[in-house]
Amino acid sequence: MPSGYDAVVIGAGHNGLTCGCYLAKAGLKVLVLEQYSEIGGMGRGLMKFVAHYVPYRVTGDARGKIAGADWDAIKDAYADTLIDYLSEAFPGLRDRIVARSVQSPVDLERRIRSAAHGTHQHGAYLPYQIGAMRPVTELGSYRSPIANVYLCGAGSHPGSGVTMAPGRNAATVICADLGLAFPS
Repeated sequence: MPSGYDAVVIGAGHNGLTCGCYLAKAGLKVLVLEQYSEIGGMGRGLMKFVAHYVPYRVTGDARGKIAGADWDAIKDAYADTLIDYLSEAFPGLRDRIVARSVQSPVDLERRIRSAAHGTHQHGAYLPYQIGAMRPVTELGSYRSPIANVYLCGAGSHPGSGVTMAPGRNAATVICADLGLAFPS
């Protein structure tokens, strides 16, 4: 562990940041490391659009604008189709886009090993993988087999759909393990 810190939180996005905040509030000196960041510029806003339930295997689209099954070849066309669709509700949207980054399910799978088939949920929401069994029974308590290493990302209970809850839950366990009162 880097000297001078009581805890290091690595990744997990907003869940890791949430965990780090609770640990700092409990009195620990915390270092939060995150690989990715997105920021806007001066006088600009940032809009992030995430299309959930995008097929992993593509066979085309209903409008006939996308042909092919290779995400690397079609992801920009897929994004253009989504922007066209959104532009029906938000006129002038395309003209306001100054930059974009298109991530396909395959890109997500390449970047995050636990995102099988590009799912941001890091596992299935099936009876054997929910609650105390998420992501798997052996890791359902936020504790890992490695001493003082905890899980707080979207793959932890309750999952990716409950913003910041995995981070808060992990911080609760960490505080208990360290004999610290959980901050209110």
